[in-house]
Amino acid sequence: MKTKPFFGILILFLSTICFVSCNDDNSNKWYDSMSDGGPFYTGSVLRFYYVDEEGNDLINPEDFSTLPVTSLKQLDSQPVIESYDRHYNYNNEYNHIQYNEYTGLYNFFTFAFGDSRQSNYTFYVYYKGVADRMDVTFQYQDYKVNSGQDYISSTISWSVNGVEVYNIEKPSMRKYVYLVKKSDGTTSVVIDEEN
Repeated sequence: MKTKPFFGILILFLSTICFVSCNDDNSNKWYDSMSDGGPFYTGSVLRFYYVDEEGNDLINPEDFSTLPVTSLKQLDSQPVIESYDRHYNYNNEYNHIQYNEYTGLYNFFTFAFGDSRQSNYTFYVYYKGVADRMDVTFQYQDYKVNSGQDYISSTISWSVNGVEVYNIEKPSMRKYVYLVKKSDGTTSVVIDEEN
């Protein structure tokens, strides 16, 4: 009677396949908006450098007036930073600077801000009173995380002053974005990728 164990294993195997194939798993569905969503922020692979036309660092960790500051809306003047929240974190820890030994410059980090009720979101980063516009496009996964507070988000693209600096279709380990502050008051955007 060697067929009984084989037949039992076969039935178990087929039952497992049927159960898995009948499971309505929606975890891979992504949407452009969630009607019951809300504001959120998420990390990114982007690091920003503020440099002059000669490539000199414009961020000085000892001079708070040189720190870029994120704002969720356009303001009449730049938010004032008077101290670090903790080791080079500031602006309620939404922003951070870090020295990069390879470039010899300080890079700036900001979270990507969004609202899961819409796919596109705009926020601003101020440097010396001038705002650089950040436009981010997201998609959302159709189930909530963190005790039902947030949807899983994926950053699809990110533009600075109308120049796309990130696109999910062109992945990289980290992207360095140089915001070149020119003497005529304009800013040019230069991208360096680390794959």
